[in-house]
Amino acid sequence: MGACHAVAKILNATLVIPHFEVNPVWQDSSSFAKIFDVDHFINALQDDITIVKELPSDYSWSTREYYATGIRDTRIKTTPFHATADWYIENVLPVLKSHGIATIAPFSHRLTFNNLPPVIQRLRCKVNFEALVFVPDIRELGETIVHRLHHNPSINEVAGIPMSS
Repeated sequence: MGACHAVAKILNATLVIPHFEVNPVWQDSSSFAKIFDVDHFINALQDDITIVKELPSDYSWSTREYYATGIRDTRIKTTPFHATADWYIENVLPVLKSHGIATIAPFSHRLTFNNLPPVIQRLRCKVNFEALVFVPDIRELGETIVHRLHHNPSINEVAGIPMSS
């Protein structure tokens, strides 16, 4: 999920639930909502940032297709790997203020880990360890796998060699 929540906090912007790019290797088109409990995510972060499930109708034009058809003033494509908070304030905030919307794509790993305010570091931890919760189907599958690993000795072998627990 990168650090879009932290960037939203830095910019005092509303975060729209992210769209995942289709993985070119796995061809996985899963959505954020298919993997994570969206309502839990929003509720867990409600005191930190504003999050919406989709863009307001005024911005319905801001789609993947729109950005794929040309250079757009509202799209930032040149985000450096591990950009600083100042970079976002200097490069994204003016676009956000001018147009009311800014799209940063691609986004993965686009916020530095160094020299960020403690409030942003805490938010990152809160997202990773509290806000991101798998949907029930994924949680149940995980619990089933763990149960089988604990209760079926033959599963606990790799190439006939017992795995230590």
